[in-house]
Amino acid sequence: MKRKQLLVALLALAATMGLASCRIEPSSSSSSSTPEPSSNQPSSSQSSSSSSVVSTSTSSSSSSSVEDQITHKSAFVRDVAEGASLRTFNELFDKSVNDFSSATLEGTLVEGEQIKSGKLRVLVDNESTDHADSENASIYKMATGTHLIHDFEGIGFRIRKVGEGKLDLEDLVLGLRGDDAWDLYELNLANAVNPDGEPLEEITNEWQDLVISHSLSIEDDTTEYKLRGTDTNAGIKVLERILGFHLYAKPGSEVSQIIEIEEVFLQNAGEPTLVDSFDREKVSQTDNTVWWRDSKGFIVQDGVSLNEGAYYQTDLDVTGYDNVVLNVNGDTSGTSIAPVTAAGVGDAIPWSNLKDQNNAPVVAAVNGSYNSFVINLENSGISKEGLLGLRIASSSELNITDIFLTNLSEKVALEGYPVLDAANAAVFDHFTRTQTKLDDTYEAASSNTVVTDSGLNFSISYANSQNTSVDGDALTIVGIESPGYVQVTEGSKTPRTNEKYMVFSMKLLDGATLDNFRISTSASGVKYANEWMAGPGLKSVPEDLASYPYVDADGYAYYIIDLEETGFEITDLFDMYYTGTGKIMIDSIFFANEYEGVAEVTSRGDGQDIAVGGAYVYAYGGAMAGSNKIALYLQGDGTATLGSFRLEYNGSTLWLKDGALAIYKEDGTRVTAADVLSTSETKYIIDLVESGYTIKDDTDHFHLHFGGLEGDPAGTIKLIKTTAFTSVNYEETWGNPGAINLAGGYVYSYGGYSTGNCDTIELTIKGDGSVALDSFRLELADNGTVWAKDGVMKLYKEDGTVFDFTQPLPTEEIKLYIDLAEAGYTTGNACHMHLHFGGIEGETTGALTISSIKGVSEKPSYKAVMGNYVEYVAPTPAE
Repeated sequence: MKRKQLLVALLALAATMGLASCRIEPSSSSSSSTPEPSSNQPSSSQSSSSSSVVSTSTSSSSSSSVEDQITHKSAFVRDVAEGASLRTFNELFDKSVNDFSSATLEGTLVEGEQIKSGKLRVLVDNESTDHADSENASIYKMATGTHLIHDFEGIGFRIRKVGEGKLDLEDLVLGLRGDDAWDLYELNLANAVNPDGEPLEEITNEWQDLVISHSLSIEDDTTEYKLRGTDTNAGIKVLERILGFHLYAKPGSEVSQIIEIEEVFLQNAGEPTLVDSFDREKVSQTDNTVWWRDSKGFIVQDGVSLNEGAYYQTDLDVTGYDNVVLNVNGDTSGTSIAPVTAAGVGDAIPWSNLKDQNNAPVVAAVNGSYNSFVINLENSGISKEGLLGLRIASSSELNITDIFLTNLSEKVALEGYPVLDAANAAVFDHFTRTQTKLDDTYEAASSNTVVTDSGLNFSISYANSQNTSVDGDALTIVGIESPGYVQVTEGSKTPRTNEKYMVFSMKLLDGATLDNFRISTSASGVKYANEWMAGPGLKSVPEDLASYPYVDADGYAYYIIDLEETGFEITDLFDMYYTGTGKIMIDSIFFANEYEGVAEVTSRGDGQDIAVGGAYVYAYGGAMAGSNKIALYLQGDGTATLGSFRLEYNGSTLWLKDGALAIYKEDGTRVTAADVLSTSETKYIIDLVESGYTIKDDTDHFHLHFGGLEGDPAGTIKLIKTTAFTSVNYEETWGNPGAINLAGGYVYSYGGYSTGNCDTIELTIKGDGSVALDSFRLELADNGTVWAKDGVMKLYKEDGTVFDFTQPLPTEEIKLYIDLAEAGYTTGNACHMHLHFGGIEGETTGALTISSIKGVSEKPSYKAVMGNYVEYVAPTPAE
């Protein structure tokens, strides 16, 4: 039986049984302009800001002819009051109390609700600026990259109303999406049916599964999409291609209702396939099953929900901390906090009487976003003495998703730009292709072999593609004055994995600036270039390129984005927008980590608080795995020192106070026993070889000892983590002079070319048992000549001791090192290297061999980083 015949039969049966009739008719498509999207492929729009709207109107209900009064609701408030003291959890400095991630609830909950999975909350109100009544402003919308929606029998929502209001099925539309270039095909839910062909049930205040059968709800299975904004068929049947859907209020409906959605799913044969459970913070955050998703609402997150006198009580060990932080959403006008001690529950302190670290009132929470409010215990009248926990009670709705302790410690601002490991970069796009302009539809871009053969899934310009081009080396974007913009959306076959940085290699021409250049993902929203951070306190875009270290000879600069510091989430796709004058040329986009210069790393997190100045304290360090250095990540309290610290490894215990331990900060400053530790996290490096330890190749362990020393200043040291590692220098091979015979007097040999990127020369050398280096001198072009015999150019052995140049070279190869700065050379300058021997009275003669000359340094220079980056390697042609 055909679909239409089946529906007619079902409706006739329903009529004979006295059931409410179900009307099924084709929908009309709506068209709208596409604003700048905050999502990826294909694009979707951003939510607008909210404002408060309250009014009373009349409306005719679908289930009654009586006009009902509608009390319109205030829009959700997303921004907290000015001056709020907020704190984002920092695992380096803060201590978690409960983030509600455990399957079982920690603490005591009375009369409240535990939220074990997030749920979407949306205000549907035609007098609110947040009203969800279009494809660009939806209750919920998504496009899937995994599931073929048209192959399923139904699209489902686990949904309910919250509180009083008016929202009927006749007020709701499900828009089916086939392509960005086509209008949505709209199904009015009052005329839709479920997979059994039955009319949908009205949404109530109880959780229910609302499942819409797209195939049974479209009367004519030959119905096609319309080209956007026209009555022209697109040539594709709706039921043969559904890439996404939008649930929104029918434009013009008089409605006011809060609704919640717990799950979104697709259904076949009664079995659901989950596509969204809202187990995240941001509605728009994607995963590997969806291209994009969004909503005008927000997610009520895992945690506890309090209302009408409910309370949540948690244990609390505040040792070493002065502030507690609550990440909450809702109405704090009825919220209070009471201390819990061994004597019981103390007096409740209303939220309005709580104070932050500045003794200012803690501002009220809002009902449209979560915020982490800092509550200073002492200023709020909560004594730390004997404190065992807190009881949080509320007579108004309050949702708590995180509780932690903090002293508000912050990272130290980064002074210099990070040195990148560009040699191991993951190249997102190298632009070594030619396009007169980018494609302006997903269909064209994803099937363009010029694009896909370049390592991309697509490269699209949805807006003003005529202002884009790729010349075989770089993408050029020609600016457009406000309010217009040029958009480029790219998806790459090279995703970001664990890389810390995203880097744009760009050049600005004809007056272009980065003031209105921005990037976005559905998970992060839009980030303007002036918001990008290269590290704590360090902007990605410098004030002056003339002194910026990452600029090449062609004028391209590396703009480095620390993704975590900038708050930017990205895997394999994102959007770019430019509004302005001139041209922006993008040579490449890549991901990279910082150059570490270490190998065989073993790391152990600890978080232990160590009291010094008193009794002995032991801390396990970790496994060594043959490493030659140890890093201790420490944070002091402003008084503590390492005066009583000693390290035990390979059967030997050495103290810092005795001068035996060689401990350095990252900037090379040697640490003494009297130095007060920084109150911010600081990395302290112990050089085991310099300290005199013999390195073992096995997995021996190291142990840390503190305290038990008379006169040691009292204080607390936080041991954040320990790391054992082997240093690996950055190297450049400069030359290979080979055999040199000094028997005939003066000898000259070319040593190679120094790029200027290294600060030390490494010679791999051996002799014949008689020859010494007493006549050896080194010349770097334009830097003069220095001699070993003058004592200016010292030759260092691998263990750091000075080699005696008057003694014969061993017959087995050794490595000797020359510190260029110590020898008086200006480092950083590229030049040729010349070696001179012989021609002095009393010198030793014989033969020596220099098998290699290398430049080495702990890290490459900025210039070397740019030289090490491999943008693109052309594939080898098939035979």
